[in-house]
Amino acid sequence: MNSILEIEERQFSQIEIEDIRRVHSQINQIENQRFLIITVSLTLFGVFINASLPRQAAMAASDSVGLTWGGVILILFVLFLLFAYSQILTRMIFVLRTYLKVKKISNWEKDWEAYTRSTSFLGYRSMGYSKDLLAYFGLIGLGISICPILIEWIFLKDYNFSWPRILPSLLTFLIFLVSLFAIRHILAGKKTEYRTLSKWKKILDE
Repeated sequence: MNSILEIEERQFSQIEIEDIRRVHSQINQIENQRFLIITVSLTLFGVFINASLPRQAAMAASDSVGLTWGGVILILFVLFLLFAYSQILTRMIFVLRTYLKVKKISNWEKDWEAYTRSTSFLGYRSMGYSKDLLAYFGLIGLGISICPILIEWIFLKDYNFSWPRILPSLLTFLIFLVSLFAIRHILAGKKTEYRTLSKWKKILDE
């Protein structure tokens, strides 16, 4: 295995090898930041749930639910900012990985793209770099959006499923979800990667 790597490395100069290592190192650093964002968002979710739960059953009145709604809006806004930053990081990954693809110096990027195209889950293609975060933040947002309803059901024993009771949570989640799709499309959509790939081809061909 080492001999194969040595043969492959001899195809590049020492400077080129160091540049390749630097690019991979930057990708690893960005991935670590994306993981940190997931950790922070999960921590916020846990803190919000813990703060929203009434310490006593008598505290679970309409005023408590009102305060919970204020927390829902605030936490969802913070989650949106975290997701937006994660998409900025994803865009940076696109810049680095498309460079490796255009230079044809990374079999991993080529194999990864082929894998995502050939793999599906429940009829959908593999999520790749950005769809996984979209699904994750969507689930977290759903849990936070329905928190006021759960508090009323569990602590107030109010099992009224009327639309005036459910609609605020549904609309809040839909607005949050549409915002996630929009910012992902703007910052790290598939067209963004294609444009980045085209830019690298144009630059490196000059």
